[in-house]
Amino acid sequence: MRCKLLLSTAAVGLWAGCLPVGNYHSARTLGEGETSVGITFSATTYTVTEVNDAGELESDSLTLPSVIPEVAYHIGVTDDFELGGRIAPGFLFAEIDGKYRFFQSNGLHLAAAPAVGQAFAIVGTMTTVRLPLLLSYELHPRFAFNAGVNATLYRVSSVDSDRDLPFTSDDGSLSTAGFSLGLEVIGDTAFLRPSIEVSRALYGESDREDPLQIAAVVLHFGTVSGRELKRLDEMDRKLDEINDKLSWRYRYKPEAHAAW
Repeated sequence: MRCKLLLSTAAVGLWAGCLPVGNYHSARTLGEGETSVGITFSATTYTVTEVNDAGELESDSLTLPSVIPEVAYHIGVTDDFELGGRIAPGFLFAEIDGKYRFFQSNGLHLAAAPAVGQAFAIVGTMTTVRLPLLLSYELHPRFAFNAGVNATLYRVSSVDSDRDLPFTSDDGSLSTAGFSLGLEVIGDTAFLRPSIEVSRALYGESDREDPLQIAAVVLHFGTVSGRELKRLDEMDRKLDEINDKLSWRYRYKPEAHAAW
């Protein structure tokens, strides 16, 4: 069956793994000078529905867990912009990204996080371009709701021109669009983001009755550093302001001098 052939080839043929998770971000950004390190675990289900030789619709699914987690690193360039990326060792995949928060008000955050990635394997390569648009709403200082829409372009090439390329249409490309929903538990120096993500392939030219559907359960955990230093700097600044005010009163107000 073509469905099983496609999914089996995708699992063990070209990549011996699964496509990288589309979105693990929230719309909240790191503060200037802050850094975060995170790991991502996921389980992804791929479903293809096609017409078999008898003219009937036939579906086949395959679920692949990420045995080796993805590792991410980001740094806050400003309070509204951060740079970073991730590595998926089990997938031989690396990605760089940026996140810009263009709106913040009353606990609501909106951001865009474009990314470009590259995967390598013995029999081919894959280039990815992603554009997630993100929303986060802080229900509590320690708790937030996250949502996003995500468009991704995959370009797969094989060293063997006669090899069938998994996940792709005849020209070796795959476009997907979907959404993600999740929650975030926020700590002083750590965060936890469980989420679900659903996307659907947008084939340009294909005879499939129903394109590939992808659903993932994602768990992203990270730690943040640099906040303690910022708090100490803020405390020093406030102490300096208090000292300046006391010094001004002592120098220019005789009654304050007499009181001392």
